[in-house]
Amino acid sequence: MKQPQDTKFNLSRIAIENPAITIYLLVVLMLAGVASFFQLGQDEDPPFTFRAMVVPSILAVPLPYKCQSKLPTNSRPSYKKLLM
Repeated sequence: MKQPQDTKFNLSRIAIENPAITIYLLVVLMLAGVASFFQLGQDEDPPFTFRAMVVPSILAVPLPYKCQSKLPTNSRPSYKKLLM
């Protein structure tokens, strides 16, 4: 028994039956896309502004020499003293 042939346009069937044409069209479209990408314009300075604010603040931290003076001076520090 023969199956009735589809009378509708079936792009998938045409692509599967003609792989050389399909590959050729894909390569041409990819090359056209790459060429179009490199021809896109690019503004050096965009037309919009970035709103930003710099808020200076001072963090109260001890100076390094003050921290160093609180450490024990012997070669093997006693960690129990540091924790108290």
